[in-house]
Amino acid sequence: MGSCTFHTVAYGNTPQEAYQQAIEDANNQNGHQDGYSGDIQTTEWFEMVEPDKGQNVSDKVEETIDNYHKWGPCGCIMLEKGKYLFYGWAAE
Repeated sequence: MGSCTFHTVAYGNTPQEAYQQAIEDANNQNGHQDGYSGDIQTTEWFEMVEPDKGQNVSDKVEETIDNYHKWGPCGCIMLEKGKYLFYGWAAE
């Protein structure tokens, strides 16, 4: 099986809540595939990432995306209060 990158925006009062919502949304969209959907539900959890001062979000994602593997955590950047970007590699 291969892997691909994913990026998804989710909303919640906390990043944990947003992550769970993103998993639920991906399961509803892709079906409850057993770990090979190419989306966030193949990740195990997330790690918070903060862009450096003056760095834009897309540059930080590009810089750090290869730190995440298809069976591990994904990255999470808070875009604004209650809005989170999750990204990384997913099994497909």
